[in-house]
Amino acid sequence: MKLLCATDLLPKSEAAIERAGFLSEALGADLTVLHAIPPEGPDGGTLEQRLRRTSARLATRTSAPAWRWESRADIAVRCGRPARVVLDAAYRQDARMVILGPHRANAFADAIRGTITERVLGAAACPVLIAQEQMRGEYRHVLVALDGSPRSAHVLREVEALALAQDTLATAVHAHEPAYESMMNTVGIGTESIVNYASASRNQATENIRAMIAANSRDARRYQVSIVEMRPATAILRAVENLKPDLVVLGTRGHGRLRRALLGSVASEVLSAVQCDVLLVPDRGTSERMAA
Repeated sequence: MKLLCATDLLPKSEAAIERAGFLSEALGADLTVLHAIPPEGPDGGTLEQRLRRTSARLATRTSAPAWRWESRADIAVRCGRPARVVLDAAYRQDARMVILGPHRANAFADAIRGTITERVLGAAACPVLIAQEQMRGEYRHVLVALDGSPRSAHVLREVEALALAQDTLATAVHAHEPAYESMMNTVGIGTESIVNYASASRNQATENIRAMIAANSRDARRYQVSIVEMRPATAILRAVENLKPDLVVLGTRGHGRLRRALLGSVASEVLSAVQCDVLLVPDRGTSERMAA
């Protein structure tokens, strides 16, 4: 198993490096810490000089005493556009997960083309973990957004693969809108019938989510299920506000520009609003290499 941590070496990326080291040790995975530099630097040094300096910084960061983990990390410095460098490295290494820190370095470029984070998320074939909080060990409360489709099973399996502690709690939130309820209102069906229908629909959704958890979790008892009737992003953010999880897990659909557009409607809204870590899980087989 291989993990890839991409860092811009700024203080806000420290959480990503620490989380990557922890996961590498907990999962017994090989870890590469990657940094991308542009062809021309502001200091006027040659490319070779900048590569050498950056490699030295990475080596210092991933060695004692800064590095707390027994497992060592390989370091890699590449020249090029960061999102393209990260995606190419993830593809070549067949990375099991990419770990990133939050990125908002260039407001103008981000507005035109999306952040580096969003561009990696839009094309990566593997799960992408955005580490935003200081690393304090295992995740203790995980919030998992499930839409009830078959891809939700893949999301659950990725949660189970995180080496969660035995006492870690998990909450599965499902944004549910009963089919045909709005149409029933317009054709004059009585309020009591609509209420009964909505209740039955909500109960069925709960059963479906619980059955999916039971089929894809080693410990289904750790999961609480929350069925809410509101739009997905609102449901997730409401749950984050109430439950204060330290990790939110979302699935993504499509690939490339399509997935990027879908990210804008849910995942980007969540990423811009929450302070905890976020894991985004793409559909299997929906990669688009070099899409950034």
